[in-house]
Amino acid sequence: MTREWPQYTGSKKSVRRAGEVLRSPSASVEQKSEARELAKAWRSAHQYPMNTWQVRVRNYTRGDGDALVAQRLKRLPSIERKLARFENSQLDTMQDLGGVRAVLADVDQVRAVEKLLLSRPGNHVLKQHDDYLSMPKDDGYRSVHIAYAYGTRQPTPWDSYRIEIQLRTRLQHFWATAVETVDLFSGQNLKFGTGENWWREFFALMSSEIAELEGMPLVPGTPTAREERRQRLEDIDAVQEVTARLASFKQVIQRSTAEDGKYILLDLDLDDGTLEMVGYSDDEAATNAYADLETRTRSNPFRDVVLVSVDDASKLQQAYPNYFVNIEVFIHLVNRAIAVG
Repeated sequence: MTREWPQYTGSKKSVRRAGEVLRSPSASVEQKSEARELAKAWRSAHQYPMNTWQVRVRNYTRGDGDALVAQRLKRLPSIERKLARFENSQLDTMQDLGGVRAVLADVDQVRAVEKLLLSRPGNHVLKQHDDYLSMPKDDGYRSVHIAYAYGTRQPTPWDSYRIEIQLRTRLQHFWATAVETVDLFSGQNLKFGTGENWWREFFALMSSEIAELEGMPLVPGTPTAREERRQRLEDIDAVQEVTARLASFKQVIQRSTAEDGKYILLDLDLDDGTLEMVGYSDDEAATNAYADLETRTRSNPFRDVVLVSVDDASKLQQAYPNYFVNIEVFIHLVNRAIAVG
């Protein structure tokens, strides 16, 4: 039986208007709710072109037997956050509503797949090509982004729908997964340019460590001298117990889905190395308990308190099947950098 892929039957103008509503702080609850439903329908319609690119990327990565290829539709909170952060961002032209990611062995493999994607566009139209390997972002993010507007010889309902392909090495994936781990379980939002300065510096330094291993340019603003860079990593770890925090987050991931209740209140005490977890089925009770515990522990820099949904952890594991290994390898990379310093 042939699968029927979702289509969007409204106009592009209606999509843009929905994006403006989601961006507006003055929009009413009813307006926001209606705009979200429209945004979800528009996002869902990207499944067919996204799957088409996923198949193509999978074919291009056959030379790397251990390559990880995945696809995802952008989460609605992330869509709203992007609209709020970037005034020139529009919902109807957002390039990463549908995304394909390939994690490859090394930089050579990334460059090989990048070359294939750029040299064989077919009827698709290249919209953007960002090389964050040669020019890493200030926060340490490194990968290759390629965005295409979907196109074929014969018209389809998905013409001009934009899909973003991300290519990164395994070491870069270890780094990016560690950032997402910290964001998920400590509320830092490092991925979106916020968070505590020491976390941001730590990840920029570690990105430069990985860049050096891969023979790529260092992150702007990080020390070029290996000894200076690694001494700073050691100083941050000594004060903030970074490796202990990461190990605790790994423990959370391994245990969170076994807890009762949709919501889990996590209390990490790095002074004595304990992790307390309480499950709640009611969101109001969970929120109240979280607010109370957060207030009582706010002055303690070695207590991490966060409320997560079980669905978050499970979805993250599905999206990153090698998630546990990534954290362990990243911790090893941190320990290696500090030891060599």
